[in-house]
Amino acid sequence: MDHRPGNFDLMRFVAASLVFWSHQYSISGFNEPLIPWVGSLGGLAVYVFFAISGYLNSQSVVRSRSPAQFLISRAFRIYPALIVCIALCVVMGALVTTSSLSDYFVPPGLGFNGRNTPFSFFWRDSTLFFGLDYHLPGVFESSLGTTEVLTPLWTLPQEAKLYIYLAIIALVCRFDASVMASAIVVVLGGFAVFGLWRELGPIWLGERGLTCAILFASGVGVAALERRLTKAIAIACFLSIALLLLLCGHKETFVLVVIAPVCVVLNDLPLPRWTAPKLDISFGVYLYALPIQHLTSGLPLSFWSKGLLAFAMTLVAGTLSALLVEQPMLRIRKRIGLVTWLDNVWPAFRAVAKSERRFLSVLYRMRRNSGRAITSGEWAISAGTNHHDLTAPLSDLAAGAGPGDILK
Repeated sequence: MDHRPGNFDLMRFVAASLVFWSHQYSISGFNEPLIPWVGSLGGLAVYVFFAISGYLNSQSVVRSRSPAQFLISRAFRIYPALIVCIALCVVMGALVTTSSLSDYFVPPGLGFNGRNTPFSFFWRDSTLFFGLDYHLPGVFESSLGTTEVLTPLWTLPQEAKLYIYLAIIALVCRFDASVMASAIVVVLGGFAVFGLWRELGPIWLGERGLTCAILFASGVGVAALERRLTKAIAIACFLSIALLLLLCGHKETFVLVVIAPVCVVLNDLPLPRWTAPKLDISFGVYLYALPIQHLTSGLPLSFWSKGLLAFAMTLVAGTLSALLVEQPMLRIRKRIGLVTWLDNVWPAFRAVAKSERRFLSVLYRMRRNSGRAITSGEWAISAGTNHHDLTAPLSDLAAGAGPGDILK
């Protein structure tokens, strides 16, 4: 049998599909099957996304040895497809809204830029850092489940913040994988030991940012420890931390830490080549699934027929996003190459700070010496055999100067 290395693309596609079916239950008004210690299918998918992301992006930032290059690459990966999807949702909303077009774009009482208006929906969801809008006026209000247009977007600000934190940590650690691995092992190991005395669930349950950070950090730790030692040791180390959590009865926290090493193990399974996705469409599937499910929710079909139709349409949308938006933008990023001037910002800042410290030190010594000189009467100019105070007129000073004194 012909095998291939690496299953991360397949795992991300499966995770995006789990998000789809998790929402399909909600939109159809059915109870979703729950996974012990995890919760919903979508919850498990998010766990997988963040664990894999931490593992792969830590390798990327260490290889690049440049926070700027790393963050620019991440922006090219996320924002183009995201912006196109949000723009299409605004247009789609205008076609299906139960409000008039004037009330859709400028809702009464909200104005043009009020929360959950099309303009606010577009710019807030396109930037990710100023609070997300999930609704559009008069759109999907009769849905049996959620009326939100793009519920999955909540993970993207968390992801973007973790990219920034990772870049800063890598810079502080001087891109040394051993330092990064040691820091994360100490933090997560200390978290596990802390669990010997206190229940950990209340600390992170309901805290989306902390939950995502633990998953992401586990992936980063496995990758950094693998780079410094071996993959087997890295996996064994994090499995040991997870086992300690499980023995202490922290089942939900155990899952957060164990996901990353399990994904790395699954990545190395020798699966047949036909299982490898020819194109990574997981991000497009993740973005377009819910709007398409909303659009098909009113069809007179069974749960599975409706779900399979929506899933097929979502696969098409994800494929078009990958072919027409994501891949072309990644090719543009490669053509741009390294933005070298950004890499000089930090060294230049350090050089300026160092030179300023030296300047201040010299200024302080001059001020200190000047104080001593004034008290002892040393501030005078030697002009021949005479001494004159600095406040004396220039003509008086010149009058007392010898022929060679000016050249001294």
